[in-house]
Amino acid sequence: GLADVFDEDSDFRHDLRWATREDLFDKIARFSDKANEMIKALDGTLICALRAPDRRDEARPCHELTALFRRHGWDALNGVTFLERLFSLSGNVSYMVQDRYNPSGSFSDIVSRGGGDHGWHQDSGWDKVTVLMGFPSQDRWNGEGVFSHVVRLSHPLRVPEKPVPLVFNQAYAGEKIPEECIWRP
Repeated sequence: GLADVFDEDSDFRHDLRWATREDLFDKIARFSDKANEMIKALDGTLICALRAPDRRDEARPCHELTALFRRHGWDALNGVTFLERLFSLSGNVSYMVQDRYNPSGSFSDIVSRGGGDHGWHQDSGWDKVTVLMGFPSQDRWNGEGVFSHVVRLSHPLRVPEKPVPLVFNQAYAGEKIPEECIWRP
């Protein structure tokens, strides 16, 4: 099934990321086609919405994801159902990017280039649930490294006035994070 192919086939994982970006990315009108293609490319982080901001009541058609599932013989699964079920794991999705209380349906494909200092973030600063789906670089991966590690903070960060990610690193904190505070999934 899907779980086995995801675990055992790096080409499928690549195609899943590509198809999701194709289906969810909205061109940015002020940028050229070339700039939009660079933004959508798989080698960088992309943030977009599960549903178009001006059509929150309407699921995107997700043709590329559906075609990917068909190529693997999963005719009963389509891209819309896959994404809607995945996002529903975080609760009742509002599809409003700046909803302070409900999961917003914001999609982020985060790409880390070369590691570096530890960094951590609080997605919006609001008390909401985030669903993470890790893409291992190797087939049949068993071990650390998909999500490098998680640090439980002593208290929630201040809720920002604007809904922007808060990103911190060791330089900001001024000290190294003690090993006993780190959980490695």
